[in-house]
Amino acid sequence: MMNKLSGYSVVLILYYFIFSSSPSYATEDAGCLFCHQYPGLVRLQKNGSLKNLHIDPEFYRKSSHAELGCEDCHKGINKIPHVGANEINCTSGCHQSKEDQALLKQTTLKNFHENQQSVITRMPDQTSCKVCHPVYPHSKQPFIRAWLNMHTGYLICETCHLKKEKYPDVSYQWVTTKHVAFKGKSFGSYFDPDKKHTQSPESSLSRIVPVVTANGIERVLVNFEDTEKARAFLAAGPVSSKENREVAMAYYHRDIGKMNVATVCETCHTQNGLLDFIALGFTKERANVLINTNINSIVSEYDDFYIPHIFK
Repeated sequence: MMNKLSGYSVVLILYYFIFSSSPSYATEDAGCLFCHQYPGLVRLQKNGSLKNLHIDPEFYRKSSHAELGCEDCHKGINKIPHVGANEINCTSGCHQSKEDQALLKQTTLKNFHENQQSVITRMPDQTSCKVCHPVYPHSKQPFIRAWLNMHTGYLICETCHLKKEKYPDVSYQWVTTKHVAFKGKSFGSYFDPDKKHTQSPESSLSRIVPVVTANGIERVLVNFEDTEKARAFLAAGPVSSKENREVAMAYYHRDIGKMNVATVCETCHTQNGLLDFIALGFTKERANVLINTNINSIVSEYDDFYIPHIFK
């Protein structure tokens, strides 16, 4: 059932979101950059292509359109997930001269924000997951799929999808993938094992992984051993029957479980959550931001979040 916020509570929540957490949220009045400021915020399209939803606040402020708010061009957006947006018309309030209109007829807006966006284009890890699943795999939950995809640059799949009942005593560490390629600026974290802290990456990207310890020996709970077998399975083409496919999926996903969408954020982003951000090498300031992120209540309580008119 769709939940709706009362007008008063919406105003209080969004006021706190937009104006108390980070100065970059307030670069445009509608608060769009509260979500869209994060690199790797992408939507997987039905045809397998990516729709990049990230906007770098710094580049936004330096652009020729910085004096405009997002909704000056992107009209008709009044809720999350965004549906019903009108087609952008650059001549409705701007660019009304004949010269501008002639130029616009020769221009596509498809990649308009391209130089303001960052995304991972290659992640050469050797996990069995990546044999079948793309770098940004989430597509089924319209409300949070882009948010989940954004975590690709920070977490290995098993960090979220491990069957916790099978591995109840798990700790978390970093694993580093080399030769990662970015479009735009690099983002995420590189964990320096000597200095024991995180820093901005270049082409080596560290991501959080689950680890178990038995008899004093640590084992990373990431499936590398089935990678070649998965490649052979995929190369063999369509399976002969639904039953055979289900058997194969059960094997490759034997340690994989689905997360509860209602609690997906607060599992980690809360006090005493799944991840100890300080132990992982984040600064106290950064850990505090990660623990107290304000998106939790929107994701956990609402199927559709209506943006209040005070910000429109």
